[in-house]
Amino acid sequence: MRRTLRFVLASFALAASLLAQNPVATVQGRVLGPDGLPMPNVEVLAKAGARDEAILAKARTDGDGMFVLARLPDDRSLSILAQAPGHTVSHAYSELSPEQPFAGVELRLYEANTLRGRVVDPDGKPIAGASVLGTKDLMRFHGSTQAVETKSDVDGRFELRGVPIGDCVVRVYAPGFALREHTLVAFADRDIELPPLLREEGTTLAIAADGLRPEEAAKVRLWINAIRKGGGRRMPNALENTTLAADGTCRLAGLPDAEWLVHPSLPGVSFEPRTARTKAGERSPKLQFHIAREGSARIRGRLTDSAGKPLANESLVCQTLRAASTDIGSSVRATTGADGRFSMDARMVASEPYSLQLVDSAHVLQQPKTPSMRGNSDPRFLVRWEGVAGPDNEVALVAVPAAMLTVTVRHRDRQPMPFLKLELQFDRAPPHTRTIATATTSPDGIARFPRVHGLEGGFVVFGSGPAGFVRSEPFRLVPGQHQRLELVATPLGRVEGIVVDGAGTPLAGVRLEMGSFDLVTGGQRGDSFYSVPSDRRGRYVFSGVVPDGYRIDVGATVKSDGEGRSEPFEVSSGGKVEVEVKVER
Repeated sequence: MRRTLRFVLASFALAASLLAQNPVATVQGRVLGPDGLPMPNVEVLAKAGARDEAILAKARTDGDGMFVLARLPDDRSLSILAQAPGHTVSHAYSELSPEQPFAGVELRLYEANTLRGRVVDPDGKPIAGASVLGTKDLMRFHGSTQAVETKSDVDGRFELRGVPIGDCVVRVYAPGFALREHTLVAFADRDIELPPLLREEGTTLAIAADGLRPEEAAKVRLWINAIRKGGGRRMPNALENTTLAADGTCRLAGLPDAEWLVHPSLPGVSFEPRTARTKAGERSPKLQFHIAREGSARIRGRLTDSAGKPLANESLVCQTLRAASTDIGSSVRATTGADGRFSMDARMVASEPYSLQLVDSAHVLQQPKTPSMRGNSDPRFLVRWEGVAGPDNEVALVAVPAAMLTVTVRHRDRQPMPFLKLELQFDRAPPHTRTIATATTSPDGIARFPRVHGLEGGFVVFGSGPAGFVRSEPFRLVPGQHQRLELVATPLGRVEGIVVDGAGTPLAGVRLEMGSFDLVTGGQRGDSFYSVPSDRRGRYVFSGVVPDGYRIDVGATVKSDGEGRSEPFEVSSGGKVEVEVKVER
């Protein structure tokens, strides 16, 4: 591990000099196998989206399972995928920005099958070009597992590689036919026999958008999600990511019963509603969207301190808060003059929500508390001012000195710990409002939180990664002051064991969920969560476990797994716990 760390740090000496010349970002991480141990020689890809074909960067893991993806865009979230023969495809997101150009991820691969079959019509004739997807529904494994997809050939044959073992579902869709869902249980590679695809039956979803020119309509991307019983279900890409016809309509027939969530997207255009949703049980739902073209919304105003003194040479950035916006270039900037005044033309539509935020500043905006703010006191929303676009917006902004925090993280041998994601948390806040800001340590082990409100009460820094975790003692952040912390990482723990039925027979492909458990009060805390499947021998491994109390449950998410629960147990730093889980079916 130390050899790899020295190699990574040396390779980033050059990257650091390039970063000073060109705005590029870097993602470093580790790939683990089903046993929770590092996997060498695994291909890792960076893409703009999990299903995009364009590859931004690729690498292979070394002997310690480590990889480095360099020279990535620093203005967006990227998808990082790892894949190896005989295993699932793992997927993680990396949030990158000019202020946070480094990210660290851990990817986990699990045992998988290859499923082969043939797609035919009711007369037994092959259907070529059908979209075939294999997945395990309601799968929340540590390190998200990506559904795998392919298309049938001229003979209707397909091969799906990377389908998780145990219960799974194969979904097949071809225009003119009803979507076929075939559930099965498989613990090894096998040929499957799919029932013939039927002609269009089931739900027909009609989508229309008015006001588009024909050449624009074909460029509209429709993001479609299927929801059943409150949970999302992966569908073939031909359904989840489709387009409008030249007349601004789209008709999807032969769909299964579900709630369908539709979000249209086209740069330069805003849709009302932004997202529409059907109801379960509707056989012929129709969703109508209206468009409004972006114009220049003049946003002007004055920036002062809390005493009313103008603040000059401050840089403000305006960004749309449009839901699921894919327009990366939607932000504009302005600099305040000597009198604190600023003006900018933002490309937005009327009534579109936007935010204003200071950048490269020693100040932070003081967002007024309004009844519309979630919880009315959530500290995460105090760093930006939110408004609604109009023909001529004039705003009065107040800024206060920002509290700044720099955190240095090292191993026990004093070597820096790079690419560790840190969370600045508001101590004693409810879990859903606890995290105020995030940052990732750079190659020299340093993370910076440049602009934070100095609020009453205590803060803590928490971080967990492949090589250990950190948790600071509570501290205060004072406005206008720069706080520095040095933290030493503590080794993580490991939980492993076997899942068996009432007769003691090992159970493969079962989802095991492990949540933090208060050993003193005897209650589930719910602010830590892990999930892994059992392998073909019924064995399971939770790796990288933060020291705490825990309990393992089976059947909390999927009843077909059976029902079972372990006794509560404690995981110590660097320790290993063996737990057998018995399941009733």
